[in-house]
Amino acid sequence: MRTLLRTAILAGLILLVGACASPGASYQPPDSQPKDLGEVGFGGDTLADLPQYDGYDPTVCTLLWKKSTYLSSTAGHPAFDRGRIYVGALGKLYALGETGTEVFIWPDQDDQSGVTVPEGMLVSPSIGNNGVIYTGLVANGGGGGVLALNTSGMGKWYLDLETPVAEAPAVLQDGSFIALGTDGKVARVRDFGQDKPYVVWSGKPGEALGLLTPVAGAQPVLDEVTDGANPRLWVLYREGLLLLDLDGGVKGSFLLDDNGDSAVQATGNLLPSPDGSLCFPVASESLGPNLFAKLGVACLAGPAVALDYKYLELGSGMIGSLSEGRDGTWLLGTSNLGLRLVYRETGALLGGHFESFQDCAQAVQGADGLIYFGAKPSWLKVLNVNGDLHWQHALKNSEGELDAVLAPSSPLLFADGLVVFHAGNQIAGLKCGDSGPAGNAFWPRYGGNERNTGTLADSLAGE
Repeated sequence: MRTLLRTAILAGLILLVGACASPGASYQPPDSQPKDLGEVGFGGDTLADLPQYDGYDPTVCTLLWKKSTYLSSTAGHPAFDRGRIYVGALGKLYALGETGTEVFIWPDQDDQSGVTVPEGMLVSPSIGNNGVIYTGLVANGGGGGVLALNTSGMGKWYLDLETPVAEAPAVLQDGSFIALGTDGKVARVRDFGQDKPYVVWSGKPGEALGLLTPVAGAQPVLDEVTDGANPRLWVLYREGLLLLDLDGGVKGSFLLDDNGDSAVQATGNLLPSPDGSLCFPVASESLGPNLFAKLGVACLAGPAVALDYKYLELGSGMIGSLSEGRDGTWLLGTSNLGLRLVYRETGALLGGHFESFQDCAQAVQGADGLIYFGAKPSWLKVLNVNGDLHWQHALKNSEGELDAVLAPSSPLLFADGLVVFHAGNQIAGLKCGDSGPAGNAFWPRYGGNERNTGTLADSLAGE
């Protein structure tokens, strides 16, 4: 088991985020057998056993429940649909209720379907309109594909796409989905409810244009709203942005400035707006891995215009995630620079939590102004509307050296104020108040909505 875990960490996590640190040699996962542990769920500590790390104050925020899982990758963003929270991890997909109770663990309780997948990491799930769960697989040693499960936790099929699929598939309104491989392969797949899915088209449409390496953490974005007669598919690469139609045809490409040693590269996710415009983090003047002297955000107002660069006075680091905050603000999750709040129109710094974290996940802001995000190593962080620290707590793995490899994910924020974090091998439910997501946030978190579908139509419809 230890050999399998070590291999998966090296082949899956390091493939996604680079060699941040050497994985530990003796991580012991929880028992894979289902347990009836009441509030404890998958295993792990009871609330009475939670260590009181710096900042843990139950009078400010309450940690309602905590679960242990197998290890997760950096793309382990949770999804929610029909009363269930879904989380991917090493070879398993977990489903639990809003109170942390176990619903199922795949494949542990699937003794009927016969569906199997190669050894590897199941990453961020996305949920189709009919409740089907789609999750990418980063297989050990390379390769991967997409796994589909039904709502009872039974496997429907596994589609081998011969490339690691490290982001949640983006789901169209007609029920088909787009899968993106780490090698630049893009595929549109239809699920007809049969044993085998149908691949409508696949290929590497950016290759001939010099768009080679998709950005880690940048799920494709589907726009079936701005021009309903001509739906758009946006794919972000380190080298630039690619616009496709839903038949895989190239409709536009937007290469980032290439000035030799000062070449600009994309470093984080796509952030759409209701008008169809897109923004994403960029950096130039590399000083080392995940460290740049010049940081900013590139925006595209439409397919007929050029990219507009907005450089920010932040210092040296890297912007790894971009979220929409309240009242015209951006929430920037960075490496080495903490979480920053800036005004979208001017780029002026509003505030932020400036501790030097190796990685901050894509944040989400509530209607009350509180900002929730995860940060290495396994921190849960809550900031107030000005960016000052409101509450923090560390979810520790059993082997601390693994924290340097694992990264947190974008939290779920429910209408009643419940926040669900996923970091490392931990899932936690937290409550700091009764406010749900900020009402004017169009694309508040990874995937744009609770189902991680990556489509503008779901965001416009609301949750």
